[in-house]
Amino acid sequence: MKIARIFPLIAAALFSQTVQAETLTVGPGFGTDYNTITNAMIEAASGDVLLITDGVYSTTSGESFPIFLTRGVIVRAAPGAKPVIQGDGTETLMRSFIAGLINLEGLTFIGGGGSGDGGALSFRTATVTIRNCTFTGNKLTGAGGAGVYANFGEILIEDCLFLENEIETQASDASGAGARIDNADFLLRNCRFIRNRAIGGEPNGGALFTHGDGTIEDCYFQDNYTPAWGGGLWADGANDLTIRGCDFIGNWSGYSGGGMYLFYTAALVEDCGFYANFSSETSGAGGLTLDGFRSEPHQIERCRFVGNSSLWAGGARSMRSARPEFLNCLMIGNRGFIAGGIGVDDEAYATIRYSSLSRNFTNAITVEGGATAEIHDSLFSGHPNAHVRLAGNGMNAFSVNSLFFDSEAGIFSSPTGDYTDLEALESDRQDWNDNLVGDPRFLSPVTGTWTQDATFDPDSYQTALVDESANWESNQWVGTNFTINPNITQPLHFAIVSNTSNTISIWGDSEFFSTSGMAYEIVDVRMSALSAAADVASPTGPSTDFFGNPRPVDIFDRGRDDSMDEYDIGAIEIPYESPFLNPKSDINRDGRVDSKDLLLLDEAIKEESK
Repeated sequence: MKIARIFPLIAAALFSQTVQAETLTVGPGFGTDYNTITNAMIEAASGDVLLITDGVYSTTSGESFPIFLTRGVIVRAAPGAKPVIQGDGTETLMRSFIAGLINLEGLTFIGGGGSGDGGALSFRTATVTIRNCTFTGNKLTGAGGAGVYANFGEILIEDCLFLENEIETQASDASGAGARIDNADFLLRNCRFIRNRAIGGEPNGGALFTHGDGTIEDCYFQDNYTPAWGGGLWADGANDLTIRGCDFIGNWSGYSGGGMYLFYTAALVEDCGFYANFSSETSGAGGLTLDGFRSEPHQIERCRFVGNSSLWAGGARSMRSARPEFLNCLMIGNRGFIAGGIGVDDEAYATIRYSSLSRNFTNAITVEGGATAEIHDSLFSGHPNAHVRLAGNGMNAFSVNSLFFDSEAGIFSSPTGDYTDLEALESDRQDWNDNLVGDPRFLSPVTGTWTQDATFDPDSYQTALVDESANWESNQWVGTNFTINPNITQPLHFAIVSNTSNTISIWGDSEFFSTSGMAYEIVDVRMSALSAAADVASPTGPSTDFFGNPRPVDIFDRGRDDSMDEYDIGAIEIPYESPFLNPKSDINRDGRVDSKDLLLLDEAIKEESK
């Protein structure tokens, strides 16, 4: 979202707090100006502040729903209070049909409903600020937005929780169980969407539905569901959409886009995580679906896809003439029976640059339906089937300057012939169009065996794993460079939330296959300076890597001529300041400087002294 578009919304919120106004108290019993929000709103004038004290505000306490909001009135929880506005599921709790400033802060909305739009809150043409509010247990049989519905105008939603809201309807346009935003400029910041459900018919957006331009940043989508598209988020119709710093964990869609579905939307998706999302459709994608081309290509930058699964594509799917570019992305341990990492089909054109794809099941990239995959300076490792697969006639795969290693079925596969559009594979760099075969030398994995059965907590959506023989440092394995395969007989990896000396908590449910006696593996995607990917990428590239560290970094005695424009292949630039990546200290070349290297050094010194 452009700054100019955000500014009126933010300015309105600030202005609403500085108007000369009367402060009125609302609460049960004596000592307040009003006993109900309904009566206070009728009497309030623009600029007034309603301070809501502790209590449950319902029809039993005298409220009349929906409460129609007066423009310019601030409705705010009194200091230290946690007021609850509770309906019986038959009406929207608060509405505004007029243009003007609306400001709601510190309120909890429960039991909103009805058959229209907006279960708890419904706005049209208003300029709305909602902060520190909770929306839970709202259920709608109408068009969508069981928590919040906004049509036109501007809306800021910040520091809010959308928990266990639901839409249940056969209406074809029903969408967004947590919130639905139509044609309004929006900014959602630091909000949580947990266990929202859109059921019945084909609703889009289990948690959130947006249509139009806006920004979603630092938000969290966990265990949301729709039988159709976009378990966590559905977005369409935007020429300028930014999704930044968001995590999509354990969301589920019946059709496609378990985590997120972008439909004919020009979007920048950056610094986001997609973990253990799922799609059950045979043509779906577990993590992210990019459908259709609008005004600009999709930009997917510094995103991490771990443990997503689908019957078609595990990590992401690009379809229907979409034009995404994946830059500085990690795809690790995803599962799809057509494409484990990225599926490209239906005349889409996907570009993969400076990205790392590892241990995805089955293929890293599959191209179908007249589509094209263009691959630059990317790293492929450890796929049980071919790294890149063409599935039929009329597809193209262009790969230049990329590194391929460790595929049981070879580098490329196609039932219809050779990859005539691919440059020659070489073991040494010949020119900047050549691909390489070589060991990326990831830091050595850590292995072990679980000593107890795993336990899954559906509320946190985390599985706890125990190895009583371990002696780890607290949160030693927390970081975007680590993943864990909790059972090495299956392909899915998981992101690590935390660890103690002998326990690990992961995002997702691995309870049924992480039992006592099962072997596990903790994987680090950072590379040794001896990596075949070091200093051999194209002479131009992004200014930072997946972690946000500077690129390029020259490693002495690697690459071409020790100039400062020597990029590493893949999403991660090997930092020269890290001692454990120093090839001179890493004597056994396992990517770590540890006691094993010390023993080898000691043996060498003893041998020299003889």
